[in-house]
Amino acid sequence: MVSPRSRAQAVAQAPYARVKQHLKQGLASGRWPPGALMPSEAELVAEFGVSRMTVNRAIRELQAEGLVARSQGVGTFAAPLHRVSSTLTIRDLQEEIEARGHRHHAQVHLQRAESAPAALAAQLGVLTGSEVFHTLIVHFENAVPLQCEDRYVNPACAPGYLQADFTRTTPTQVLFETTALWRAQYAGGGRTAHGAGSQAAADRCRRPVPDRRAPHLHARRRHHHRAPGAPGLALCRRRELHAMNSHRVRLADVAAEPWRNGGGTTRELLAWPQPAEWQLRVSVAEIERDGPFSPFDGVDRWFAVIEGAGVELAWASGTRTLRPGAAPLQFAGEAAPACRLLQGPTRDLNFMHRRGAGVASMRPALAGSRAEGGLRWRGLYVADEALIDLGEQTEPLAAGTLLWSERNDAEPPARPWQLQSAGRAWWLTLETR
Repeated sequence: MVSPRSRAQAVAQAPYARVKQHLKQGLASGRWPPGALMPSEAELVAEFGVSRMTVNRAIRELQAEGLVARSQGVGTFAAPLHRVSSTLTIRDLQEEIEARGHRHHAQVHLQRAESAPAALAAQLGVLTGSEVFHTLIVHFENAVPLQCEDRYVNPACAPGYLQADFTRTTPTQVLFETTALWRAQYAGGGRTAHGAGSQAAADRCRRPVPDRRAPHLHARRRHHHRAPGAPGLALCRRRELHAMNSHRVRLADVAAEPWRNGGGTTRELLAWPQPAEWQLRVSVAEIERDGPFSPFDGVDRWFAVIEGAGVELAWASGTRTLRPGAAPLQFAGEAAPACRLLQGPTRDLNFMHRRGAGVASMRPALAGSRAEGGLRWRGLYVADEALIDLGEQTEPLAAGTLLWSERNDAEPPARPWQLQSAGRAWWLTLETR
């Protein structure tokens, strides 16, 4: 029987996970030694008060992990211990999140057919130029972005793949309806591991979304499926990104600081390299009423209107009117202009550069434009969702995200960034002299 303490600890888990944990703990403690007959499905249904399907799923996952063996008409038995280390189990991300009692949802950034280049075609077992399916999906746990899944699929194995609604299901679930995992590879830190899973094992293809300002490492994970009657046919190329020398700051994660004059707020996305002695500063301001800008001695400024009707900036020498879509305006920080709102509040992007720290620039970022990898510092602010090619992979950017990277002069140039698609976006750069 399940102890009251065990029941209390398991109450937050999904029903199948509670059953699985109970059986797994029993195996680990030696309650069922190798070869011993384990409780029947009917007994587990009565003990846990769950459906037979729930119990069956728990046992299937244990079988996929090599912990139990099943014999039709006889029962479930504890497996020999040596089998545990030879089996690789890969679970569906949605199931993992829900098993923790959390909420999963997904944003689909790409879902289309593409022509396969030579390298990809070789991995998928198709001819160069053949049509393959490509999806790029960001998975969220409790509204926090957790993993970015970049998947290529051989249409011969899953012809209906692009018709799936991946906001309601996952690629893993769709693929295992018609295919089975037959080979997996993980490469990272100079080590590679291979393994095989049963058809009950779930396939996972994901890469973590970088934290707010943390650099991340690069690794790849590839899992291959085959359809029935098609031995050795690769279905998926998978990449897991723990990723590169790039950083992200989301506007929604930054607290708004009110102005001293009460005319608006500022959210500072970045003060680089150090907040106290910055050379570059990127911020988004909400201007709520007319008033003067604050002066910044020894600083060059760029200003662009993101939302709202626009502003009129006035100096002793004249005025400039800026509206959404206009090119960024550069001016000296000492010459703080008076600001008049044209028709209601605005949201604005500010880029500041301390003179003597190289040559800075800010320009609109259009689809197809790029930032070279030899720059001392480069950034991209997107007000709308966007897709960017970082040189080794294409990644989605959520609306209101600053992506940036830095490079020491002694380092070789990095790969260029190229914007694949975007709405309102701006390149920010710093080049040393």
